[in-house]
Amino acid sequence: MVTIDDKINLFSRIIYDEVNEKIKYKLDELEKTEEETIKKEEREIEEYRNRNIKKINEKAKSKLEKEILKLRVKEQKEILNLKENIINEVLYSLRKKVVEFTNSTEYMEYINRHLDNTLKNIKSKNDIIIYFNKRDMERLSQFIREKNIEVSYETKDIIGGYIIQDKNNKFRIDCSLDKSIKDCKEKIGISITELFM
Repeated sequence: MVTIDDKINLFSRIIYDEVNEKIKYKLDELEKTEEETIKKEEREIEEYRNRNIKKINEKAKSKLEKEILKLRVKEQKEILNLKENIINEVLYSLRKKVVEFTNSTEYMEYINRHLDNTLKNIKSKNDIIIYFNKRDMERLSQFIREKNIEVSYETKDIIGGYIIQDKNNKFRIDCSLDKSIKDCKEKIGISITELFM
């Protein structure tokens, strides 16, 4: 026969099993929720870490690119300064050689021949004025008298050569050695630039 104690025990066991099952269900649910929360947090942490790594990499790359650009600009400026210095040195040497040339007998032959050729191409020699530097005007006085050309006694500040201009200021022919040096500057610049390529 079943006693009250047995019934209480049976009832207790049933309640205990039910409670135990509910607790197990709740624990499983809690564990599952906890697992999902942990995974979600891990994903968020991973995404945050990846975003920060990406930002740090982008900042580092940007900073590196800026530094490289600064160095390239600095290098280009240094190369440009070097080119300018070389051009100026070459022009200085050229100018020095040209000044030496103006002291030679070859220069007088050159200027007589060159001026004679230029005058052949001018139709009306009466309408022109020729400008020389003071020294050449003195040295070419005989040539000027022979050709019967008008010379301006307003001397030009040129190394050598001459400048021809008509009286009406319609044309001007610059055959000065300064102009020749200036024309050489571009060629010298191109040659020096090619050296750096």
